[in-house]
Amino acid sequence: MKYVRLTLEGVPNTTVSKGYAEFQFKVDPAPVGNGCDVTPKIGKALFTKFQVTCSNYTDSVHGLPVVYRLFQRDHVAHRTDTFYSLIAYGGQPVFHNITLAHPDVGTNATVHLKVKVINVKGSFTEVDLNITGRKYNVVVSLRLVLSICVSPYVFRLEFCSAIGVYAENKKEKDKKKNKNKEKQKKRNKHKNKNKKKNNKNKKSKKNKKNKKNKKNKKSKNKHKNKKKNNKNKKSKKNKKNKKKHKKYHPL
Repeated sequence: MKYVRLTLEGVPNTTVSKGYAEFQFKVDPAPVGNGCDVTPKIGKALFTKFQVTCSNYTDSVHGLPVVYRLFQRDHVAHRTDTFYSLIAYGGQPVFHNITLAHPDVGTNATVHLKVKVINVKGSFTEVDLNITGRKYNVVVSLRLVLSICVSPYVFRLEFCSAIGVYAENKKEKDKKKNKNKEKQKKRNKHKNKNKKKNNKNKKSKKNKKNKKNKKNKKSKNKHKNKKKNNKNKKSKKNKKNKKKHKKYHPL
């Protein structure tokens, strides 16, 4: 047991000396231990699995097990009060696979956690923990939401309900988006098919034109060569006749 002594001093308005009174209280001491820790220190809301571990907390007076409660601080706009939501509790000093909501105060924000270690008489020790939370921008699937909301560590039903509606809407939007994507894919396919066909026709026309030009060129060259050969033949013949005439011409 722990004793607390309270001393009150009073100073009267008269010339009488001041007096005092003492009271002694017997109180139940809070559990003592080596603190708590959370890993990892940075994570994404609704996605990262956190682990909270407390070390060597004992109830030295009663010798009975202590209870652990894990809270997350809620950000409430325009309020100076401090709000905490209970997200997990149990008799073990470790909380595994804890997923956390994001405090809606920025993309990268500090998430405040609090662990209460309580003994059988209700005396408790508080440990504050901080992590950096990032918004999870990837689409939240229904399976993920359900796995979070059926966890024995989650008690914020309105949060689960809101996230469930959000995920359902996301699912519908994604369905619509995928449908539009498929339509666009078909349009692009048809467009590419027509483009390919046009390119093929262009190529075919070009090949025909080249073939025709080649044929005309060949024909032209053939005619030219024939003409040249005829000219050469004629020249040879003339030379031969000239030579013959020269040989047999009388003086």
